Amino acid sequence: MIAVLVTALVVAGIALYLALVEGVGPAGIILLLAGMGALFLPRLRARLVPAQEPTGQDLASYQRLAQALEATPLALVILDREGRVEMLNAAALALLKQEQQALVGQPLAWALPQEAVLDAVRRVRRGEGEARALATGPAGQPLEVYAVRLDAGGALVALLDLTEAHRLDQMRRDLLANVSHQLRTPIAAIKASLETLQQAMGRPRVRTSFLESALRETERLERLVEELLELSRLESEAGVSLQQGVDVGQVVKVATERVQPRAQQADLRLEVEVAEPLPPLWADPERLERALLELLDNAIKFTPRGGRILVSARPTEEGVLITVSDTGPGIPDEERPYIFQRFYRGSAGRRLPGAGLGLAIVQHVAESHGGRVWVEGGEGQGATFHILLPSFTFTSPQG
Repeated sequence: MIAVLVTALVVAGIALYLALVEGVGPAGIILLLAGMGALFLPRLRARLVPAQEPTGQDLASYQRLAQALEATPLALVILDREGRVEMLNAAALALLKQEQQALVGQPLAWALPQEAVLDAVRRVRRGEGEARALATGPAGQPLEVYAVRLDAGGALVALLDLTEAHRLDQMRRDLLANVSHQLRTPIAAIKASLETLQQAMGRPRVRTSFLESALRETERLERLVEELLELSRLESEAGVSLQQGVDVGQVVKVATERVQPRAQQADLRLEVEVAEPLPPLWADPERLERALLELLDNAIKFTPRGGRILVSARPTEEGVLITVSDTGPGIPDEERPYIFQRFYRGSAGRRLPGAGLGLAIVQHVAESHGGRVWVEGGEGQGATFHILLPSFTFTSPQG
C-alpha cells in the first residue's frame, strides 16, 4: 500500500511541477495522470476495494489515499469491465451534478447520455488504449472526455470542463478582431495622406497639412502598440518591479506635473491634494505613474473647458487611496461594469481618439500591487476613479 501511495504522490508532484513551473495546460496534465493511471490504477483499485476490510496501518494508508483522491480538483471516474461506474471523486460528482449512490453501478451514459461519450467508452472497452470525445455537461458546459483503458479491465475517465478554455479562446479572437480594427483606421489615413502628398509636391501648404495628418496617425499607431505591449507585460507580471519604500505622494506630483501643460491648453484646473505623511509602499513607481497618467489622460479628454480635475492621495487603514475625479459627463450605470475591459469604449469615448486600453492597464497595475480600482459617479455627475494600494510596515536593520 505504501508503494502505491508513494507512486500517487510522485505523480501529483510531477503534475504540480509541470503546471506551475513548465506551464503545461490542463490537457497535458490529464494526459500525464491518465498515462500513469494506466500503470498503477489496477493495483490501486485493488487496494481501494480490498478483498477484506483493511486494518491497522493499511487502514490508515487507505484512508489517506482515499482522501487525496477525493480532494483532487480533476474530475475522475473509474469504470468496471462492463462500463459501469465503479468509483468517482468529489470533483466528478460536482461536475455531473449527481449523488454518488445514484451513479455507482450505472453506465456513464446514465449521467452523460451522448453518443460521443458512448463511443469513446465503447472503443476503450474493445481494446483501444485511449479515446477522446467532446460532450456537453449537465449545466450546458462544454466538456472533454478522455478515457484510458486499464490493464485489469475497465477504464479511467477524466472529465475536463472547457468553459474557461473557451472563454480565453473567445478573448483571443476578440483581441485579434479589435487590434485589426484599431490598426485599420490609422493605416488607411496614413496611406491616404501619402498618396495625396505624391500629387501635391508643388503645393507646400497642402503638403504640410497631410504630413501633419500622417504624423498624428503615426503617433496614434505608436500609442496603440505601446499600450498593447504594456498590457502584455503586466499580464505576464514581467513588467512590474516592486521596490521598497516608494513615496506615492511624489509619484502623484510627478504625474500631474507631466500633464499640467495639456490641462492648461484645455482650459482645465488641475489640483493636487496629498495628505502627509503617507505610509511607504512596496510598489513599482514607473507603473504607478503610468496608471495615473492613463486616468489623467481620460480626465483631460472628457472634461469640458473650464472644468476641474482633482488628484488626491491619502492614507487609509488598508494603505493608500489615490483618487482622480473630474467634472466631465460621468459614466452611465449600464456601462460601468465594462469600462475596465480591454478595447471597451463607452458612448462618450467612441467620439474621441483612443483604443480603450487605458483603464485595462490601470486595473492590471492596481492588481499587480495587490490593490484594486473602482469608479464612482453616474451620468452627468463626473467620474471619480479610486486606486487602493496596500501598505506595509518598515522594519529597521537594527530591529
